[in-house]
Amino acid sequence: MKLGIIQGRLTPSVDGHIQEFPIDAWEKEFDIIKKLNLNHIEWILTTKSIFNGVLNFDIKKYSPFVSSICCDNLITPKIFNNKFFITELKRVCTFANNNNIKTLTIPLLEESELTFNNKNYIFNAFKKIGCEYKNLNFVFELDCDPILAQDLTLLLDNFFLVFDTGNITTSGYNTIEWLNMNYDKIVNVHLKDRTITPIETVPPFTGDVNFIEIFNFLANKKYNNLFTLQTARERENDEVNTITHHIKQFTNLFYEKSI
Repeated sequence: MKLGIIQGRLTPSVDGHIQEFPIDAWEKEFDIIKKLNLNHIEWILTTKSIFNGVLNFDIKKYSPFVSSICCDNLITPKIFNNKFFITELKRVCTFANNNNIKTLTIPLLEESELTFNNKNYIFNAFKKIGCEYKNLNFVFELDCDPILAQDLTLLLDNFFLVFDTGNITTSGYNTIEWLNMNYDKIVNVHLKDRTITPIETVPPFTGDVNFIEIFNFLANKKYNNLFTLQTARERENDEVNTITHHIKQFTNLFYEKSI
């Protein structure tokens, strides 16, 4: 099982945020993943971390363990300003190339959600970037209509998808239909549990995500790409024990289903 984790989940939260770049502890996490036998880290890029200078970091020695740069800095209505979009994304592409990282994860969620109303802008904007940076893979994290997701990823050969178990469960779309329609483009599965009412991230196997159904589907398809833990934090300052427990839960299910 190619199991990794979102940056920041192995160290205490920053300013109470569930997902923020741990600028004082990020290197420590690369030591911890080795002890936990995790495969990779998804590097988190946020507006705050950019302000604090992370795009000037030299992280080449960690690049074999970085599965992608997750561009949380794009979760903003500013993404619909073309000048902001181009400036912000190009400097991330430059950072990736400078540090031998081949993949960007693009969360088109919340304030930057892909819809039928904004699809032309989103499609055109990313197609231009994708054509310019053909050496990079762009992996979109979406909870939109599965047809929209499919249409986006079919634009270019270097466009792919994250399947987020929590986001799709709470999106209102049928999980297996979404998976089935977009399976050929899925290269990463984000593992988190959520409740539908209210929408809230909760510890694995306590919410509304049907992990049995999802893992059965992936097993039947012989899925062999990445899994990434994006689970609830639970106890502050006990992150390693929390993640150790989550690793056990998901690896047990993985091997039970013989993916």
